[in-house]
Amino acid sequence: MKAQGTYRNQTFDLIVINLCHYGDHGDYELLPSEELDLDLPSLAGTLADHGCEIEGQSQNTLLLHDDQAILTIFQTGRMIIENVKPSTFEHAITIGCRMIQAAGGSFLPR
Repeated sequence: MKAQGTYRNQTFDLIVINLCHYGDHGDYELLPSEELDLDLPSLAGTLADHGCEIEGQSQNTLLLHDDQAILTIFQTGRMIIENVKPSTFEHAITIGCRMIQAAGGSFLPR
C-alpha cells in the first residue's frame, strides 16, 4: 500500500511494509520513494503541541509516542511505527501521513 504526497515541492510515494503482526497490533515500516530531509526539531515541537510525547531526538532521528503507537522518524522521512492498533496497512499509513503533514507535507486523497 502507498500514498502519494508532496514535501517542499517534491513529489514522493510513501510505501508501507508490515514488519510483524501480533494479533490485534503490529509493527510497520514506512519508506518514502525520495529522501525528504525533514526538519526534526520543528516537527518535534509541532507534535508535542498536539499531545505527542517526545521520548528523544537527535539531528537525524525522533522517537515519540502518538496515541498507542511508538514512532521512530528519521530525517529522510523513513518511519518505524510499532504497536499499531488495529494492525492494518491503512492505519499505519494514516499515522505516517499525519506525521509528514505535521512537518508541512501534504497528500493526495486516497
